[in-house]
Amino acid sequence: MTDIRRRVVNTAIALSLLLSIATSVLWVTSYLYPTRWQFQYHGETSRMILNRGTCTVDNVPHVIFFNQLSGNVQQLTALCEKYTRTVALLTAGSTGGAALERELSDNLSLLAQCNTQEVQDRQRLTSMGPSTPWSHSTDHALPMLSLFAGVLPMLWLVRQRTGNRRRNRRIRGECVACGYDLRATPDRCPECGTIPTKATA
Repeated sequence: MTDIRRRVVNTAIALSLLLSIATSVLWVTSYLYPTRWQFQYHGETSRMILNRGTCTVDNVPHVIFFNQLSGNVQQLTALCEKYTRTVALLTAGSTGGAALERELSDNLSLLAQCNTQEVQDRQRLTSMGPSTPWSHSTDHALPMLSLFAGVLPMLWLVRQRTGNRRRNRRIRGECVACGYDLRATPDRCPECGTIPTKATA
């Protein structure tokens, strides 16, 4: 059980150290090279920007796409109305000429394509829902994350250093608590009263 616990602790320490280093590198490089990531958040295409130490999260890509799609729907609606009027005029003035029938067929095909695309885009707009812009920004996310992630490795380092110092003092025949030479009084430290244990190599 002790061996398993040691492995778990060592793994957690290693991951914390890697996270601390990674966030520190991101924080420093953000002053040189702004970085962007896109991700899905509650069905919206959002982005995270690291620029000069500032972390910003917003849904600007979703808003832009929503507005473009709305514009496409309006254009398709106008085209459908145009092709409908053209088809109506051609049908009313049709005298059976080959060129007129070909033009009528072309406009009917374009009208069908516009109607299909308009229906698809309207369905996408409906599934996306209303687009309300939002944005969150902070200057302290990366340094705070790096600091918190580095706490566990620092505690481990302090504990290792303390353990090594106590072990070296024990090997040299010194008091593990205060470092007093115990060669003359091996049973108890006259300085602090600590009862020493046997030195181990």
